This record gives sequence, structure tokens and C-alpha cells, in this order.
Amino acid sequence: VTKLERARGGRDQESLEEAKMRARRELQAQERAVTAEDYESLGRGASRAVARVKCRAPGEGSGLVPGMVELLVVPAAFDGVRAGDLTQLQVDEGVRETISSHLDRYRLLTTTLRIREPRYLGIKVRAEILVSEHSRPEIVRARVLKCLRSFITPLAVEDTGDTLGQFLGPQWEGWPFGKDLYVSEVYALIGQVPGVKHVWDVQISQQPMTLGQRPLPEKEAGGEGSPEQEPESLRLVEGKRLSVPDDTLLCSLDHEIEVMEE
Repeated sequence: VTKLERARGGRDQESLEEAKMRARRELQAQERAVTAEDYESLGRGASRAVARVKCRAPGEGSGLVPGMVELLVVPAAFDGVRAGDLTQLQVDEGVRETISSHLDRYRLLTTTLRIREPRYLGIKVRAEILVSEHSRPEIVRARVLKCLRSFITPLAVEDTGDTLGQFLGPQWEGWPFGKDLYVSEVYALIGQVPGVKHVWDVQISQQPMTLGQRPLPEKEAGGEGSPEQEPESLRLVEGKRLSVPDDTLLCSLDHEIEVMEE
């Protein structure tokens, strides 16, 4: 028997630390779902196939009617995110039913529950850097790309190391829902990468993503020796900040790092 397709969508066995965190969440919920934190904790505990949950309640700009609760679910698609395959971030019907059935035991009878994926916004960073003496440009460039992909991601899929220490807290799961992206953050992040002497310029472009899109790896984009073909919907961010709606997460597109000479 030969397995033709790699398994996906699962997670490693629950660790002791994860079990302790789950116990705290369950004790806080006290067998009921009332607050947004209750729904988020119980939603994450419904299945190991769930990585992140954001609860939205009726309020200004939410589009939800009174009595409705919306859960934004990010599945445990770590391999897919690592490969840049957004199709793996779709929440299949089985996971939706599992979450809904689990929360039916805790929610108020008058509460209507809606479960969907977050909106995803693709981000492309173009940067010009100067490499320190005695550093290999191709290695420094690879480090910068790795840091950008670890920073601009819906799921934490790589070891971030010390370089991202001031940007990411100990509970970093991926880009926070609705967190704005500042150009100054990208400058500071790239400037901390070992081997980077100076950051000359940073430009950020955005593109609304659908879960059927798969960003091309850098070496495939445009073909070798030919200019990259930019998607028509890729737009340059004007100003110093990109405003991100509260139901949206950022994901990395094909970043472009150019090594300059003095």
C-alpha cells in the first residue's frame, strides 16, 4: 500500500504545557459561554484541528445583530502556511460542526452562532539593504526573508529566535487580529537581522487574498531572468501605516530584498 498524498490538518499530541493552559481556560469558562474570551477558549478546545479563534460580538462596524456571536477560526494548517498555500486555511464543514456542537453545550439559548474564516490580506515587502562587511549577501538576504515571513503570518510556523524578540511576545500565535502594520516596524525588524548594516528603503504593498490563491515561491515568480509579473490588485501602501480591519489577518506574499552596494 502506497500513500500518494501527505497527511495534513493535524497537530502534534498535546504537550503538558498546553494541557495546563487548557485547564486554566476551562476553569475560567465555568461550564458556560458568556464573554468573548469564553467563546474563544471553548472554540479552541473543541478540536486539535483548531489553532486560533477570534470572537466578534455585535458592535460598531461588526455587522452583527444583537444576540449573534461570530467566531473567526484559523485551522491548524501549519504545513500549508509554511508552503504559502492559503487553501489549507479553509475551515471544512466537519470542523465547523465540531465547534458548533461543542459550544451548544455552553452557549445561551438566545445566542446565534456563526463560524467562518477570517479575511486574509497579502503583504509584500520590498526593501533595499546594505550588508555588513565579512557577511555573505545571500545568507543575510535569506535571514531577512525568514524574519519577514515569521512576522507577517496568520500562524507561527517557524522558530523566531532572538531577532523578533521585541516584536513578538511569549504567547505569539501569528499576526494579531486587526493589528495595524507600521512601516517603521518593518524597518526596525530588518535592521535587527544579523549581517544587515543599514536599511535604505522599505515599500509595502497589499493584496486581498482568497483561500484559493497560492503565492508563487520567489524563484518561480516571473521566471528566471525576467521581471516579476505583479498582480493587478497589488497596491502600494501610502503613508506610514496600513490599517487592518478587526476580522483580518496578514500573510506574506513574495517579499523582495535587494542588496545594495556602497
